[in-house]
Amino acid sequence: MQYEWNVKTEPTLEPITLAECKEHLRVDHTDDDDLITAYIQAARQKLELETGRAFYTQTRVQRLSQFPTT
Repeated sequence: MQYEWNVKTEPTLEPITLAECKEHLRVDHTDDDDLITAYIQAARQKLELETGRAFYTQTRVQRLSQFPTT
């Protein structure tokens, strides 16, 4: 049986804020805010995929190739 998980509703929080990330990177302008925010989200998604765990509350949908039998 094959199955897959799809995220239906993304979490409303990220593990690190934009301000914290910019402080760590020593960025003091707003030109790259959208890019940095996308990097934060991509890093969280990658780690969730690798660990199989959700860091924050989210809605996931599981699709099965067939109904499970015992």
